[in-house]
Amino acid sequence: MKEENQIRIYKSLVRSSLEYASPVMIMSTNNIERLSGIQYQALKIIYKERLECSSQYLHDISQIEKLEERLFQLTSNYR
Repeated sequence: MKEENQIRIYKSLVRSSLEYASPVMIMSTNNIERLSGIQYQALKIIYKERLECSSQYLHDISQIEKLEERLFQLTSNYR
């Protein structure tokens, strides 16, 4: 499957679940780090990158913002 299709699936299924999770669960820094790790692993699998690949690189090539930035953006939109 093409990378762009995998990213679409990730955004529609995985990221949407992360974004609409309970706000109580997301507020914890530890939970945000865990969820960011899940996002990092998903992007690594999609782009078939090596273990030491930086998360910034993956976010740049996928054009997906980091989870913490995305959650902050969503929070500010609903205030």
